[in-house]
Amino acid sequence: MDKTLFSGRVQELQTELNKLHSEKFRIELELTDGNTSPVSFEQVRELIHGFNLLLTAAPFEQRKTLMPFSSNELR
Repeated sequence: MDKTLFSGRVQELQTELNKLHSEKFRIELELTDGNTSPVSFEQVRELIHGFNLLLTAAPFEQRKTLMPFSSNELR
């Protein structure tokens, strides 16, 4: 492998890595920002109820896609 080509590729990868680290940092700041509102119990209950309705109405193959874990894996 040509040393110049290798050196250029390493520089490209380092630049991309730096961009990704910056983006990760920005997202982490956004997630830890105090501008979030708490999720109420009622919202969680409604969401789970809606998902349960979806699961019971879905064909078996779709349920397998929506719930890829067996009950043993969740324990």
